Amino acid sequence: MRKKYIPQRLSRIERGMHMKKKIASAAAILIVLAVLLFPIKTQFREGGTTFYTAILYRVISWHAIISADEMKTGTEVHFIPNNFHDYAYYFDRLPLEPAPTSAFSATSESNPTTTEPGTTALKLTTSTAARTETIPPDPVVLTPKQAVYPVGTEEITVTWYNGSEEDLIFGDPFVLQAGIGGKWIAIEPVNILLFLTIGYYLQPGESRESTYDIGHYYGPLEAGRYRIAANYHYDAERPINKNTPQHEVYAEFEIK
Repeated sequence: MRKKYIPQRLSRIERGMHMKKKIASAAAILIVLAVLLFPIKTQFREGGTTFYTAILYRVISWHAIISADEMKTGTEVHFIPNNFHDYAYYFDRLPLEPAPTSAFSATSESNPTTTEPGTTALKLTTSTAARTETIPPDPVVLTPKQAVYPVGTEEITVTWYNGSEEDLIFGDPFVLQAGIGGKWIAIEPVNILLFLTIGYYLQPGESRESTYDIGHYYGPLEAGRYRIAANYHYDAERPINKNTPQHEVYAEFEIK
């Protein structure tokens, strides 16, 4: 009688073991899929661009500052092996456009023709109407490291100070203006104004230094008065687009 039940008992044991193997296999597959597909979120403070990175793919939600008033938005998906590059790799593939200079343009009667050896004659951006500066007090201040620089200076370092009660963000874009005839005139750059999509945050009361490569974009400057013009936005104004109000600040200096 005992022999009659042995095959049934073995069959039950085998079925139980087979079921456990199925459960273990399914659990292993789920674990592998979770490892391969579960993304890790990385957000960049330059404008809000976010990476969602997994072993098999990367999703990029773009919100990148390209120029003073131009944003790159949208979503991209990159699959292995192109999903582990750094930020610059993906940003370099963005269609960069020249930073507009119209926001800083003013009337130019004529271009200066006298220059010192080793300097570049200024080419001034023309406009249909003169711009008279009447700037109300701004809680955000841009101060040059030096008030006077020698002829041939290539870089100007300034200090950004946030005297407001809000967080703000600024980037690398800038334009250069010359003080001529009581007006500030935008200088035509010798190279296209292209800037990386990097944003810098300043909390109330904070300051930060930033260096502008005037030599690359505008060439050697002749003696005279100049100012760097740059924009910033308050963090509360995000998302930043072409309709976002622009706040301009200036750092004046002299070349002689």
